[in-house]
Amino acid sequence: MIERAVVSVFCVSRPGLLEAVTGRLFGLGCNLADTTFAMLSGSAGLTAVCELPDGLARDTLVIELQRLPELAGGKVTVTGFQSGARDAAHQRITHRFEFSGRDRPGPIHKLAEAFARCGATVVRLNARAAPGDDAVRHTIRFAVSIADQPGDPCLAAMTEAARALDLDCRLETA
Repeated sequence: MIERAVVSVFCVSRPGLLEAVTGRLFGLGCNLADTTFAMLSGSAGLTAVCELPDGLARDTLVIELQRLPELAGGKVTVTGFQSGARDAAHQRITHRFEFSGRDRPGPIHKLAEAFARCGATVVRLNARAAPGDDAVRHTIRFAVSIADQPGDPCLAAMTEAARALDLDCRLETA
């Protein structure tokens, strides 16, 4: 039986990091499934669902990844994973939203709350604060799964949430 595990890596970002980690996983016979990699304020994070080959223990995988010079001082965790029965239907991205405006506390939570109220499933989230002309600007991107509903009440709710937060909103259907 194939063991599935979540591999998480967090360390200082440096050139070649992604190649080193994915190369080591490949070399050990791991098959990457859902994978996310992102830079976070000068650090980098990778999270992947992996199928481990027979005979490769999770503890051994941690040791093998920690040996990589690119991960010096970083943190590696490997935990067991069992997918939920509803995963596939709720992972299909139907809409992409981009919200932007002045950086301040709370908009990610308020937008997540609005998505939850209208029954949308957030599949991915990416947020970045960057200096602008007169203030720090925040760009928040959500990739979501929204069930088809007549009149698109969720789209109207998200437009209203953006207006209430004084954010620009851009929408793309997938």
